[in-house]
Amino acid sequence: MLNFVKTFLQHEDIESGKVRVGVVTYSTSVSIQFHLNEHTSRHDLEKAIDGIPYQFGNTNTAGGLRTMHNVMFTAAHGDRPDADNIGIILTDGVSNIEHHLTIPEANSAKDSGITIYAIGIGLTETEELDGMASLPTDAHSFNVDDFSELDNLHDVVFDSTCEGKPCT
Repeated sequence: MLNFVKTFLQHEDIESGKVRVGVVTYSTSVSIQFHLNEHTSRHDLEKAIDGIPYQFGNTNTAGGLRTMHNVMFTAAHGDRPDADNIGIILTDGVSNIEHHLTIPEANSAKDSGITIYAIGIGLTETEELDGMASLPTDAHSFNVDDFSELDNLHDVVFDSTCEGKPCT
């Protein structure tokens, strides 16, 4: 997953501040790895991504969405009113903590203007994945066997959403 994130961001203009990146990880618990306004160079961003530890445990997607929406996308942590807000959810499992809150948390984030791309890795059940994704679902929800199938996702996200505007 970490290599996918670095590859996904490899052509983005991090240094100018046009694109800002923050990372929240979740398993049984939720952890903010870094905020949108913490890394302003590609080198520092890639080093921070490399330092993200693997979290063992259950799948608390609702908690991850809640933290993304209520903590990450705030002015204090680097959100900008003139920037398109994009949340990319990567998951290899269906929620098993607060399962009943996962889609409502995603809807709350979407209602506040965050475009959500939901990416499932090897999922056999995609109802939750599709429910988290922004509409139209076929343009925002992806379920793949491995990350090599996501080579064109960068263009889908950045070309259609951030044309000429900053993205956070």
